[in-house]
Amino acid sequence: MTETELRQKTVNEAYYWKPAPQGGTRHQELVECYNKIRPLPRGYTMKLSDAWCAAFVSVVMHKCGMADIAVFDPGCYNMMKGYISHGRSSWVNGAGYRPKAGDIIMFNWAKNPSGVPDHVGFVAKVEGNTLTCIEGNISKNVGERTLQIGDARIRGYCLPNYASMAVADSLSTSGTMGKFDPAGIPKSTGDNPSPWAKDATAWAKANGLFLGDAAEPPNFGWQEPITREEVAIVLQRLAASIAKAG
Repeated sequence: MTETELRQKTVNEAYYWKPAPQGGTRHQELVECYNKIRPLPRGYTMKLSDAWCAAFVSVVMHKCGMADIAVFDPGCYNMMKGYISHGRSSWVNGAGYRPKAGDIIMFNWAKNPSGVPDHVGFVAKVEGNTLTCIEGNISKNVGERTLQIGDARIRGYCLPNYASMAVADSLSTSGTMGKFDPAGIPKSTGDNPSPWAKDATAWAKANGLFLGDAAEPPNFGWQEPITREEVAIVLQRLAASIAKAG
């Protein structure tokens, strides 16, 4: 899926839960979904009486398979801190940022630009300077809010790194996959892993899971997609490495 499709997938999942009046069957289902997340964030089991805006965001991201780029937490403040320190995803203060659908928006009702966030939801749509948001625990339900970019109540945005999980449409139709060697490595993008992946890619190279091509230095193409066939080869190498070490 492309980045745009992943963002829309998240928004669609958020709307799937609308409506979910607090205490009703849908709300109970949402809380049950949250309590099944493993590891359970902070070891806290949500109750039906708890504030649940952050749990709503967590469930949506979890159901969409976004664990690698998301922070799951029952509270806004710790969710914000998690994105600030995430390494792959990030946080940005509200002023000066133009959000996109799928971004996670946080509010401070006292309009304090450095205050603790009080509420969280998703940006569902951006039209000009108007935001439509989809939120849990808005009037004790799942519902929408419309406001303007730059509204003083916006504390900031958690930014899941959807791009890092995306596969561009052109890669599936342009013949790019033909550039892969049997290890699943494209031959044109060097050896430049993203900062958050440097330790893992160094380990994978050291253990012979990815070999690169015949160039000097080898090209690894760490940001390129990989097919199931190529995954099978990497897993075969890993199994052989484990067997040899054992």
